[in-house]
Amino acid sequence: MSYESVDCDNCREKLEVCVCGDTEAMSFTSIICPYCGHENEPEGAEDHEEGERERSCSSCPKTFLVDVDISFSWMTSRPEDKEL
Repeated sequence: MSYESVDCDNCREKLEVCVCGDTEAMSFTSIICPYCGHENEPEGAEDHEEGERERSCSSCPKTFLVDVDISFSWMTSRPEDKEL
């Protein structure tokens, strides 16, 4: 697991050494437990619906909050062989 962007908002220490209990973690690929750092795989529709909910870690198994944020973006371009 990469801890590059997994910081504690309170003490600004990396998750692996944070002891304040206010640790938050953000990932684009998995649900990271803010207690033990375990990468939980998204499961079922609940983990793919926008909003906040409780979830248990499959490793430690403490309960924590998950806030799912869904965004879309579109990029367009003209085909090379067609001009206006």
